Amino acid sequence: MEPDLEAGYRVNSRDLLGKNQSEGMLKGLSIMSVYLKRWLVLLALLAASSCAAGAVSSDQKAEDSTLGVFGNANMDANVDEEDISYLQGIIDGKNEKTKLADANFDGKIDEKDALMIEKIIDGTENELTVIDSANRTVTVKMPVTKVVVAYMGPHEAMAILAKQKIAGWEGGIPKYRGDLVEKAGLEDVPLVGEGLDGSGLDYEKILEINPDVVLATSFCANEIADKISESNQEGIPVIALDFDEAGTQDMIQEFRKLGLIVGNEEKAEEVVNWLLKYDGIIENRTNSLPESEIPTYYLEAWSKQYVTLGSNVYDGKALVGCGGRNIIDGSDFVAGTYGQYEVDPEWVLDQNPEFMFIWVKVSSDPAGFSWTEDDAKKELAEDIARPGWDKLDAVKNGRVYIYHRTMAMSPRYIVARLYFAKWLHPELFEDIDPESIHKEYWKKFLGIDLTGVWAYPPPT
Repeated sequence: MEPDLEAGYRVNSRDLLGKNQSEGMLKGLSIMSVYLKRWLVLLALLAASSCAAGAVSSDQKAEDSTLGVFGNANMDANVDEEDISYLQGIIDGKNEKTKLADANFDGKIDEKDALMIEKIIDGTENELTVIDSANRTVTVKMPVTKVVVAYMGPHEAMAILAKQKIAGWEGGIPKYRGDLVEKAGLEDVPLVGEGLDGSGLDYEKILEINPDVVLATSFCANEIADKISESNQEGIPVIALDFDEAGTQDMIQEFRKLGLIVGNEEKAEEVVNWLLKYDGIIENRTNSLPESEIPTYYLEAWSKQYVTLGSNVYDGKALVGCGGRNIIDGSDFVAGTYGQYEVDPEWVLDQNPEFMFIWVKVSSDPAGFSWTEDDAKKELAEDIARPGWDKLDAVKNGRVYIYHRTMAMSPRYIVARLYFAKWLHPELFEDIDPESIHKEYWKKFLGIDLTGVWAYPPPT
């Protein structure tokens, strides 16, 4: 099965295992065989299935996050005064050396690193070195004033943190996220070609723009960096930031890194705190659910019917910790190259899930600003009119829900989680209105009044 590129999905083999204790092993995965990828996926999914229901995965525990920025000497989630203290302890022989203590990236840990950390804190550094989402170490000259977004993913975060610095972006962004582009007033951003794997980018245009940094994702960052290096001896730094990761740890790292890169740490931290607030609500209310109160669900988040996802990739990952159990976890189906499972219609009928979550297919109006309740009703009716579905408990009990396909794979992933959690356990979230929180996100961070239908039927 081909990757779902039309929907703007990033195909990233690193995600198939998640980031928990696996990143080093997966560095070279892109050059391994497809069969080895699938074998690794199976092992990861078996390990993930035990925590995919009521508990919150370690990938979603923000307190375990290490910000991959040189200068973060104590390896916590921020660059701050505590890093200077820790660095001094290293110099004095009291603290253990850490990789990120080398703030100026000169191969030595000394007083110069303390001065660099002070500059990073003050926003006066002339260079910043980060470890990006592709586990690449990249140095960027500061301050950054021009950014090219070469792949869908970082575009929404850039619109939040530094839209005035967007000097160009890949053509798929206005094509598939025209709602955001139009509402944010970014229709005039120059296009730099179109190609979700980096192959269709216009590298001459990128060099003409001469940005301070190019943002991509871990799926295509290496290819883009190689192509730029071929055309430009000095090179333009390419940083992978995976904002389509549906996990709190991933998201806060990316926001904090991007905040440092574009010089807007304050806004980045505002977004981080907002995400943590609502993620904490979900965790606190679902993490002690007894097994008997964890319902089963079927998730269909692909551009064709009967393709589902495990609990550690994409939308499946967003559902972890929301208080349900994914019926695909622990099944005999073999995962595809990208973590997807193509299942038999009869199997879904046999499983008889209590809930069903389906994102609106690419072939139809993709929901959102232009959608009405009538549009949503029509889409839902078409989804449940499949042979035998009238016998499913989820259908009979009115527990089939549809939602905007980008909601779980963007900085708005927490909104999708709130919808999932309240659909599954309305009694635990009576005081939570996901639609209002979604509106809050758009207004608070993008200055946009949200309209239209993004999820249906709304939880009650």
